[in-house]
Amino acid sequence: MPLPASRQGQIYCYVEALSAGHLTLPEHLFISPCPPNSRKTVPSLSFLITHPTSNLLFDLGLRNPQTAYASSIRTHIETRQPLTTTPDVIESLASLSLAPKDIATIILSHIHWDHIGTPSQFPAPSQFVVGPGALALLGTGGGTTGGHSHFEPGLLPADRTLEITEFPEDIGVSNDTLKAKDWFGDGSLYVVDAPGHLQGHINLLVRTEGGWVYLAGDAAHDRRLLMGVKEVAVWENGGCIHSDKEMAVKTIAKIRKLRDLGVEVILAHDKEWEEQNRERIRPEWILAHE
Repeated sequence: MPLPASRQGQIYCYVEALSAGHLTLPEHLFISPCPPNSRKTVPSLSFLITHPTSNLLFDLGLRNPQTAYASSIRTHIETRQPLTTTPDVIESLASLSLAPKDIATIILSHIHWDHIGTPSQFPAPSQFVVGPGALALLGTGGGTTGGHSHFEPGLLPADRTLEITEFPEDIGVSNDTLKAKDWFGDGSLYVVDAPGHLQGHINLLVRTEGGWVYLAGDAAHDRRLLMGVKEVAVWENGGCIHSDKEMAVKTIAKIRKLRDLGVEVILAHDKEWEEQNRERIRPEWILAHE
């Protein structure tokens, strides 16, 4: 079965995109072919998922202020200017009359700097959720994937963080499926194993009354990769924005098939989606202050 079937008395979630900062990407490091000096300012989106029982966040976007990052990340941030950190996820929640205490669960697609926000702003008993192997990265840095791969020790509260290790359900087309976990057990929200970009990279498949929505994190950094008109870039030193390029390309292909089934796919840095869906992004006041 390509997508999970509806159940009797099916439960639905509601998805709201939250502004959580913008950064500028040197496009040639992400897609190919591409002019060497091409740069694009993109969002780092967070998403509020409302289930009848609780509120969840998927990703926390950029940290505000950016000076609160560790020195190694602040050095990397200089290559991503212009960069803005307001409105951040806290301000965006406030525009919906919500505060961090109203969020039961924060699911991080992965722990790169532009997705982690400031976890300490979310008090107990809120729970953090990460993908397999993500916690082992904390306190490490550098490597072949560039200056952005520095991970703070103690980023997440150990007593309130769950690392998912099992994805018992198959979602996708034929034998080319993604592995997933039915988060609430009611078919409304699936946490999807989406390997390739970084150890522990996960996505969400959300059942809404208007159809399926797939929150793809950094599975791809440009919509043209999903369209098949661009390829993942390989750097001069042989590196790549993904820790496992071959696996990332396979994950992109699987997500593309979901899109072909009518699933709305939203990337974390999806500039084109942002431009086409301004009315779906909170807070509304950013539209009048750009």
